[in-house]
Amino acid sequence: MKRSFTKYISVVLVLMMAFTAAFACMASAETTVVKDDSSLNSVDTASDTITSIAGARDIFLVLDVSGSMSGTPITKLKEAAKEFCAIMLDDTTAQNRIVIITYGTTVTTYSFSTDYAELANIIDSLEAKGSTDMYDALMAVKEINENYGNANATKHVVVMADGLPNEGATLSSGKYTSKDSSMYYKYGNAVYSTAAGMWEDYLIYSIGFFHSLSGTQLTYGKTLMKDIQNALYLEVYDPDQIRDAFFDIAEDITTPSTSANDATTAAPATTAAADDNTTTTAPTTAEPATASTTAAATTNTSIPKTGETAVGVAAAALVLAAGIVFVAVKKKD
Repeated sequence: MKRSFTKYISVVLVLMMAFTAAFACMASAETTVVKDDSSLNSVDTASDTITSIAGARDIFLVLDVSGSMSGTPITKLKEAAKEFCAIMLDDTTAQNRIVIITYGTTVTTYSFSTDYAELANIIDSLEAKGSTDMYDALMAVKEINENYGNANATKHVVVMADGLPNEGATLSSGKYTSKDSSMYYKYGNAVYSTAAGMWEDYLIYSIGFFHSLSGTQLTYGKTLMKDIQNALYLEVYDPDQIRDAFFDIAEDITTPSTSANDATTAAPATTAAADDNTTTTAPTTAEPATASTTAAATTNTSIPKTGETAVGVAAAALVLAAGIVFVAVKKKD
């Protein structure tokens, strides 16, 4: 009878030990799934953090649509301007909005927008005609900012011109004289005086598209466009290079080294856009997001899981209790 009882107890203990081992394995597998879920949550959190970085930019796209831009130049300008808008609106480092200002004999302004389709439709509708009233275009920037600008946003003005200003206000005295250009120096003085007065609050980028200038007009055009900027100056001569110039400015804006409040002097020297037509890719935040995510996932994985510890302790206690009962039964035998 005692031997039968001992065998019965032994079978029970074996079953208990097997059940304990199976339970521990199940718990461990369940914990592994929780680890994977934690990593996925870290990815989402990192992504949300990147797309919600605080900051704002008001971007003024000032485009020359004078008569000399007709044909291929205006077509290439439209393509470049639309790509510029796409890059800026896709940028996640700040909240960007864009206003388009065009100038020929007259200045046309539109509303701030964050809608690419709306901006693309405006750009597609542009026509090349008239003279070059750059002065009133800059004055329009100031007026729009005063009435509709975001006081907390940095101000970025992209001025593109394919010729010399020959419309709008004039100043007889100023930075330039008749030796620079007997026909255009007064217009240039008014433009330069206005731009220089904006440097404290605006970052001005300039693109000189000199496809139709030569001689003293070309020299003066290069000087003026370089003088009015305090952020970046680019000059191009071929319509196919316009895209490169706008892309370089978009890249400079999205990876800034200065702020509008620090921009008080005209800084960069002449920089020519690339001569080739190599297609380039817009800046991306994928790599920073991945790096942040990896760090978060690694940290979460290394933290001990409370469930695993509890299961281990319970299993050990159960096995110990079973051993004590088995010893007790043997002594009775």
